[in-house]
Amino acid sequence: MNGFLADKYGRRPLVVVGGVAYVLVAIISTWLPNLSAVLGARFLLGAAHPLVMNSGYILAMEASEPRLRTALGITLYLPWALGAMALGGLAYLLRNWRALQLAISVIGVAMFPVFWFMDESPRWLMVTGKHERALKVLKKAAKWNKVALPPENELLALMKEELPPSKSDTSARDIKSLPKFSLTNALILLSIVIQVP
Repeated sequence: MNGFLADKYGRRPLVVVGGVAYVLVAIISTWLPNLSAVLGARFLLGAAHPLVMNSGYILAMEASEPRLRTALGITLYLPWALGAMALGGLAYLLRNWRALQLAISVIGVAMFPVFWFMDESPRWLMVTGKHERALKVLKKAAKWNKVALPPENELLALMKEELPPSKSDTSARDIKSLPKFSLTNALILLSIVIQVP
């Protein structure tokens, strides 16, 4: 589902919406009155997590050059791994679960300013036919990296020639196959749960 939404609406909107929703639900769950509400909030966090992580990963891979992708992929997931390792020590210091939840949730607010400077994937913009926006992102990247781009008319011609807008029926087929795919996954998970003693 995440891939379908990222292809339809873009990578950046999913990262922004997912990131804001994740942090807000995590902070709000600090004050929830009962276990059912906390479990509902955890479900929402589980739904928002792939929006941020997967869409962010795709965006980073599409915006970076191939030689840096391995290091970038590791760097993107490193804060999560380090945070998971530090969680035990933090839980030892903060014995109240609400204080612990608030402490680990408020850290996410630090990523909000990044959303303001984040650009959409130029590759996604080109594939969807938004060539002018893609050119603007490429110019910004070239300025930051202190490199020269080919002339604007050549870039636009290359985008239109090599990457025409994808208006095929593949997205319609994806939507039609989604219920069958979801049902198949649900049945597989159910069979696993039934087999576990």
